[in-house]
Amino acid sequence: MYRRLTEVQSLSTITPLLMGVFVYVRHTTDCPKRADRFWRHCRCPKWLRGTVAGREVRKSAKTRSWEKAEIAAHSIENGDISKSAIETDAPKNPIEPQRVTIRSVGRGIPR
Repeated sequence: MYRRLTEVQSLSTITPLLMGVFVYVRHTTDCPKRADRFWRHCRCPKWLRGTVAGREVRKSAKTRSWEKAEIAAHSIENGDISKSAIETDAPKNPIEPQRVTIRSVGRGIPR
C-alpha cells in the first residue's frame, strides 16, 4: 500500500496523512534496485517520512536495516521518541544568534 499511494503524483501531499510514518530507501548510486525506493533487502540507508500529531516527519532512520527502521517508525507514531533512533529537529538548548552589523564588523578591521 505504501508503494501505490506514494507513486501516484496527485496523492503525494496527502500520503503522509493516510499512512502515518513509513519507511523508504535512499539508494546508493551503485545499488541495482535504486529505482524502487521500497526495496527492503539492500544495504542502502533507510529513511522515515510521514505525519505525527500534525507535524511532518522526514528523518534518517540511522540504520540500513528495514526492520530497525520499522521499529523506529512505530516508536515515533506511538509518541515514544526517546526510544527511537530519531531525534527532533529542534535543538535541546537553542542558542540565540549573535547580531552582526556592518558597523560592528568594521570595528574589527585594522586601518
